[in-house]
Amino acid sequence: MSPLIVDIRNKVADAVFAKWKGVNYVRSRVVPANPKTTAQTEVREALARLVNLYQTMNNFARLNLVEYMKGKNATGFNFFIGKNLVDERAGNLITLTMLLPASTTLTTFTPSTGAGAGEIDVAFTPAIGTGDLLEYHCRKVGTDEWQKLGNWTQGQTSPQTITGLDAGASYQVYGYMYDASEGGEEVSQSIGGLATAHA
Repeated sequence: MSPLIVDIRNKVADAVFAKWKGVNYVRSRVVPANPKTTAQTEVREALARLVNLYQTMNNFARLNLVEYMKGKNATGFNFFIGKNLVDERAGNLITLTMLLPASTTLTTFTPSTGAGAGEIDVAFTPAIGTGDLLEYHCRKVGTDEWQKLGNWTQGQTSPQTITGLDAGASYQVYGYMYDASEGGEEVSQSIGGLATAHA
């Protein structure tokens, strides 16, 4: 455009005026297509579920992702969404926390149907260390919220029982260890598994 034009932006009829790296330019106005295909709908629904799960999970998990992304060009929220979108869309288990130097790292975390109605048993290794907590998150398959969150402390040995779930429902169950005195700085990577609450 003319060098007399210092800056011009916005749209006029079917032309859009803009500036990029100090250079004025004009382009044709394009109306974004939104055919609402099956794939688009699946991605949007998966994104919505992940956003809600991130917002409602334990603070230690969110702090862990913030710490994990320090010095990197993304936020903990961005990382959580980006890492889990493909798995969430496919109905697979997702990742809640990433490994940071931990006093105790969770090695196994295996949920199975419990003995009483609405119960799931969880076997885990190693034993919970001094000052550590083993946090668990339960999510009914196909939902966008955590139905049960809690933790087990030193002295509570494997297996432990999660109660108060919907009898006969399938759940994704996740666990991770963290040092309760260190915020999000000492956390193990989460491990997840599938189990059905006793009917």
